[in-house]
Amino acid sequence: MTEILCDNIEHKQILDNYLQYIKGSVYYITEEHEIGKFGDFMEAINAIITYSNEFREDNARQNYLMNEWRYMIPNLVVFASIGFLAGINRKSISHDVESLKNRLFRRTSEIIGETYDIYADDVLEEEFKVNLKEI
Repeated sequence: MTEILCDNIEHKQILDNYLQYIKGSVYYITEEHEIGKFGDFMEAINAIITYSNEFREDNARQNYLMNEWRYMIPNLVVFASIGFLAGINRKSISHDVESLKNRLFRRTSEIIGETYDIYADDVLEEEFKVNLKEI
């Protein structure tokens, strides 16, 4: 898998854990499908990571775009996963797929919250500095 560019170790750990969860979940659903389905999924995940890395490198100096970039991987991965699952959904596993979709959305929301928490302190610190300068 392509290495993910991150701001700090906390951000990297969150994304690594999230991707492990996603990969494990999709692998479970695809294990009884024809060979190569999981590999196809991983190609899509690697494309998302590459896009995210390039976006960060191209826009690192534009602070307002960094907020978008921090949440890019979870947002793109969840929708790529849902699309992938829709493509392999069969009647025999439809209940498993629906259940997984719900878990993926819930987990993605949690990841976005954890990521926000990392950077919330930075935002508060900047707001505090601005308020002190106004005094």
